[in-house]
Amino acid sequence: MATSTENYNFKKPDESDFYDIADENKNWDLADEALKNLDTPTFEDYTGSTAVPAATDAINQMKSKRKLGALLSNIKAAFKGACLIGHIVNNCVTDNAGLPLSAAQGKALMDKYTQLYSDSQTIANNLSDGLYGTTQDITLDQLMKHMSDWNHPFIFDIGYTLPIAPDKNNAIGIGERGMLHAFSYSGKHFYCIDSSKGWQESPYALKSNYLTKNDTVIASQSFAVGLTTFEVTDKIPVVPDGYERVSSILYTTQNYLFAQLAFVDNDKVFLTVNNCHPSLSINSEIRCVQLYKQKN
Repeated sequence: MATSTENYNFKKPDESDFYDIADENKNWDLADEALKNLDTPTFEDYTGSTAVPAATDAINQMKSKRKLGALLSNIKAAFKGACLIGHIVNNCVTDNAGLPLSAAQGKALMDKYTQLYSDSQTIANNLSDGLYGTTQDITLDQLMKHMSDWNHPFIFDIGYTLPIAPDKNNAIGIGERGMLHAFSYSGKHFYCIDSSKGWQESPYALKSNYLTKNDTVIASQSFAVGLTTFEVTDKIPVVPDGYERVSSILYTTQNYLFAQLAFVDNDKVFLTVNNCHPSLSINSEIRCVQLYKQKN
């Protein structure tokens, strides 16, 4: 009795069967069809509306002993996904965290990171070298030389063991526009304009019966050449209960600018800025430090 092959269903005559040309022709037809399918296989090529699976999923499906059509479909999906990755990720418009980063965009991002790191080191060095630090200077002349120009104030910390420590006490201070201000831990305010005269004690104490406020930006804009006056009442901190204002210190980091406050009947405050540059408007912040004294 005749049987059939397992995969392509070719007919296998039994030894007792008579030869039948029709059976042989049928076997050749089946073989021809199978070979044709190998030559021009049919598979999902994702040229229509069928969604393309993720490239990683398609690659995972490419395993041994899978049908040729399924294998080709997964290969097409993997390559199509890989081609799309370069366009989407390189333009940084995807929110798909599962996609790999293209080499071109990776280099661009690394270059940005390198530049950012370099800039941050420059800023850190500037802060360490000029704008802030615990000074080791032993003369006021040395300390004042840190003011390289009037446009760059710096903050300093003086230990009580240094010869320049005001009141022989720890102090913090700021140097700006050719002048040093130091606030000692004893609660006193000192200033120095001429290093040969040393620290001059301010009449305003800052600890027992006085209050200091953090400096406040009261203006940030472009100032035209000449005088500019406008109201800044809402920018000035409210005087705390039980205190009265004794001083208002203005400063700016820009040369050519000079500022002054005017208090009108203690209700309104006006700022006048004089831009002494011969021709240019100057962008700058005007900052104000308020000193308050407790009322008797």
